[in-house]
Amino acid sequence: MELMQPSGSYESLFEQVEFLLKMGERAEAQRILERLHTRLNNLSEKVRTRRPELEDLRVISGNILATLYRDQKRFDDAMKLLEQLVDSTPESEHLEFKHSLATLTVDKGEIDAGLDALRELAAANPDNLPVWLSLGSVLTEQELYDEAETVLKHAVSIEADDEGLFTAYTLLFIVYKRNKNYAAAEKVWKARHQYARDAERETVPLYEMYFPAENYERIEYWLAKEKDKLIAAYYRAQLAQRRGDKDAQKWWKKVAAIDPYDIGHGWDMCAEGVLRSGGDPEDALEIVLESLELRRASVRGVLMMAVAQLLLGDVKSARETLQQYLDGGREDGLIQGSRIPYEHWQLFTELAAGNPALSEVESYFETTPPAEDE
Repeated sequence: MELMQPSGSYESLFEQVEFLLKMGERAEAQRILERLHTRLNNLSEKVRTRRPELEDLRVISGNILATLYRDQKRFDDAMKLLEQLVDSTPESEHLEFKHSLATLTVDKGEIDAGLDALRELAAANPDNLPVWLSLGSVLTEQELYDEAETVLKHAVSIEADDEGLFTAYTLLFIVYKRNKNYAAAEKVWKARHQYARDAERETVPLYEMYFPAENYERIEYWLAKEKDKLIAAYYRAQLAQRRGDKDAQKWWKKVAAIDPYDIGHGWDMCAEGVLRSGGDPEDALEIVLESLELRRASVRGVLMMAVAQLLLGDVKSARETLQQYLDGGREDGLIQGSRIPYEHWQLFTELAAGNPALSEVESYFETTPPAEDE
């Protein structure tokens, strides 16, 4: 597209930035935003007093620019901007900036310093859910589960909107799940359920918790209550397969026969059903491509796509899909190491068992299980 020239009033420049960001032209938006923010910073105190809306624009533009720098991992530049905002705004506005500074410190790799900053902010702001969620999230990531539990129990007691409370309960669920406190996790899940926007699918975290623990009794309990036909068929297929039940194929065929477009979810499940029931890999690939067009793709769906491509003999495309997944996973923080986690290699080899081309994609995966925690 033809980019606009950065000229005009402060407001018109900001409108250009908003338009460019909406169009995905982040580099050009950043260039104009940097110019705009510099101009706003250089305004005299007299002008800022006469036109307070420009001071608001200066703060907003600085915040957006700091976010763009964060996304580029330019942590020092982002922190410098936020520190300038702290130094040049009333104390009543500092919490948002200090919160961002604390999380940036964590992102930069200075975990202890970032945690200390978040603890201090949380203690001073007991009713600020975003701060408590950030602290609980970092503690969970660092496997400091006892403190994370205390923090998140407080978070769920704060009066907030449904989205915030859903996140708080989700983090607390993860803490209990990782600690293998399944009864507490299930109790938290029930509380979380009331804040879910897509309540029909919210049984999935329970199945994904109980399968690795081989707690088939609780899986059967929840399957007996399951109202979603795709989720019911999918996890009954999983359960039958885990037990070596001959009905597994029957259930996988039921999964494959469901059209995810009709029910609005489960493209990854249906693609897996096609592959596990011996269906045409082309059909599985078509399902995943549809999910990509509808922006409903999932991690598992992308893996189904790579498997289907491999089974169709398109090794080049399979490698490209896995590389894109690896790059995206690193960027989003879903993959910490240099390869796709072992659990996905297990899935891949199950679905493409015996295919000689497996050796062509092996290098993308961790192929040995992680060491057990002592």
